Amino acid sequence: MGDQVSERKMDLASWQENWVNSADFQFGLNELNSVVAREELLRIAAARLQESGAGYFQIEKEHQSDVSTAQKNAVPNASDEENAPKAGRQRPPKIEAEIAQLLPCVGETKETIRNEIWDQLDINNIVRFPRPCHGRIPNFQGHQRAANRLSKCKEYLEARTITVNENDAQEKVRYLSLWDRKVLLVPASLEEGLMWEIDGNDITDKKCKQAASKRGLASAQFGGDRPKRLRDLKGKHLDLVVIGSVCVCPRTGLRLGKGTGLTDLEWGMLYELGVVDEHTTVATTVHDLQVKPLPGFLKTENDVTVDIICTPTKTIRVRNRAPRATGINWHDLPEHFGQLPPVRDLRRAKQLKERRISEMNQSQSGSSASCSANGSLNGNDAVDVNNHEIDSICEGSR
Repeated sequence: MGDQVSERKMDLASWQENWVNSADFQFGLNELNSVVAREELLRIAAARLQESGAGYFQIEKEHQSDVSTAQKNAVPNASDEENAPKAGRQRPPKIEAEIAQLLPCVGETKETIRNEIWDQLDINNIVRFPRPCHGRIPNFQGHQRAANRLSKCKEYLEARTITVNENDAQEKVRYLSLWDRKVLLVPASLEEGLMWEIDGNDITDKKCKQAASKRGLASAQFGGDRPKRLRDLKGKHLDLVVIGSVCVCPRTGLRLGKGTGLTDLEWGMLYELGVVDEHTTVATTVHDLQVKPLPGFLKTENDVTVDIICTPTKTIRVRNRAPRATGINWHDLPEHFGQLPPVRDLRRAKQLKERRISEMNQSQSGSSASCSANGSLNGNDAVDVNNHEIDSICEGSR
């Protein structure tokens, strides 16, 4: 009977360990998207524990009863008293509590995580001007060291054209890009255009720092008279995209910005233009306190996930990056974004392209003779139509 009890204890402990580490549990841990689903997982775990524990408790109770009967009938001696089982029993671990610690917090949202990170940065006094950092991409202490780490990555060294956001925390990345004579693109106000462009070959050594600043980007001396428009970016391809973050997950590459959605919108526009694709490397520079595991249910289809995370102390390469946005979700696009000139032009170009392709398909459905006489369009012609429409729309909006 003693062997049976010990085997039952091992089975219960083995089941607990295997189930917590199982693929189903890990899937639920990463992919649960509702409070109801998480509560259901806890309920199943409790039921399995109760089912397995009931048999164990029954066997142990019978064993203790048999031992007590044997002790009553036997002649007591010193060795029997030393080897006799102690009164009571040790409870098995409470598996529900372990699961609850591993599951994401029920009330955890993007906004609560942002506020938590902003508070930690301000309290620990590791942010520079402007302060407080709430509502901003934090200008953290050590951003120069994080930029230097990024400049040593293979993706940066091989890149020819780089886009870096306009925040103060990434100013050193912009400076290094110009110093290394790369073509630097910096997002501009979407009311004015799309991107500022500065070629590092055109900047002298003494002017690199000035050109990398916010004031230098918007000056006619470095950035030109106005930002690049849609048609100016046609035919370009970005080798590396560097963005700022409030918080970033080292496991999936999910990042949280300051909450405006502009970075995701800019990525979607560049993807629609063909300037970036799924193979484009995306990196971010943050403080170590901004690196935090994030629950998978926070991920949306518009989020831009990163491949490389550089902090002042380490470089993290995301092995299992979550899928990133593949364009603009026009159905869920906020109304105020749809009124921006570049977004409006891109929507019109997309609608005209779809109309031309629809007309082309209708013409191809006719007789082969009429199709050949009219010179029906192929796939390459459709791309030329799209480029032509972007040119005409942008020229008309000037």
